[in-house]
Amino acid sequence: MNLITQIGYGRQFVIFDTKKAGKLSYTVKGDIGINTGKARSVQIVPGVAWDDYIDEAKVQGFNASIGHKLEYQRGIVSLFVDQKTIYSKMHHGFYDGTIDYNLRSTPTTFGIGIDLFTKKKKK
Repeated sequence: MNLITQIGYGRQFVIFDTKKAGKLSYTVKGDIGINTGKARSVQIVPGVAWDDYIDEAKVQGFNASIGHKLEYQRGIVSLFVDQKTIYSKMHHGFYDGTIDYNLRSTPTTFGIGIDLFTKKKKK
């Protein structure tokens, strides 16, 4: 159970924007944040033993990430792919002590967006 909470900054570059073809944009971004949750450690000795330990829910470490997003929008519907690399410095309970390690993950998200809040200009 690991929740990565981040805040960051991004810069959007519009590749093209026409009424007929829609809008294609590319965004680069950087984020910082914290990792929270419960850490579970499991030790398995095949055919002999099974032992696990669950640490209490708390802040487990800090993280930073860099990423980018490509988005195509036409009307109120958009399609996007978002990718980032997250580097985390982790510290949590491990059986009768603690453990420190670096964790790197690279999530890629594909999605569909619907713009519900853009105000339309009245003629």
